[in-house]
Amino acid sequence: MESLCRDVADAVQEAVEPMAGREAAGEVMGMGADGTPTKRIDEAAEEAALEVFEEHGDIRVVSEEFGSVSYGDPIYTVAMDPLDGTYNASKGIPLYAVSLAVADGDTVEDVFYSYVRELNTGRTYTARQGEGAEFNGNPIEVTNGVGTDEMTVGGVYNIEHFDPGVFDRVRLLGCSSLEMCYVAAGRLHGFVDMRAYLRVLDFAAAKLAIEEAGGKVTTGGGDRIDEKLEADRRSSVVAAAPDSHKAIMEVVR
Repeated sequence: MESLCRDVADAVQEAVEPMAGREAAGEVMGMGADGTPTKRIDEAAEEAALEVFEEHGDIRVVSEEFGSVSYGDPIYTVAMDPLDGTYNASKGIPLYAVSLAVADGDTVEDVFYSYVRELNTGRTYTARQGEGAEFNGNPIEVTNGVGTDEMTVGGVYNIEHFDPGVFDRVRLLGCSSLEMCYVAAGRLHGFVDMRAYLRVLDFAAAKLAIEEAGGKVTTGGGDRIDEKLEADRRSSVVAAAPDSHKAIMEVVR
């Protein structure tokens, strides 16, 4: 799976690089399976990825643009966001990624390998169930034991009656897969998205990275996330180290 994911990321990076920051990249080409507009740069990323998967065969791929497709006799399912951070990429803002989550079942809980590549730099986050998480091949872990007044958190949205000043810093970066991987690597203390609108395909890979780095990922209500790996499935997300997760939940509920 590692070599397949690397080949897919290489193909996506090659397709996206010449389009990033160009006006044509943001042209709407139609509606994706997730109900949101497909931009030209999304289409290029997805087509590049699917060519690699088709050549590999025996795999089911789920993506936000086309939905689900199977090649050969599928053994695994890959939940893919070929370009997370489309707006950033189309405007030349250097924070966008390809996110790949490999599962041996049909829910987020069945993901056993994940691969997230920051496309403008090539920096990569990987995780394997029971074996930990890595950044560019080096082990990573979440930052624990920090109170909310010391936290830098990403992805805070639409929390009713909530004062973001309870955190030291709030960062909204426009690429949830990378924001969550930054939690796994200890760069952010937490990630909060209470909209119940975050696509499962956006966070399936990063969820495993955080958990394998010693963190905890739940819904905004603190429940286990067991959504199916489908293009139209969405959820709220709170992710952090265990102690930090508890502290965040006390201020966002």
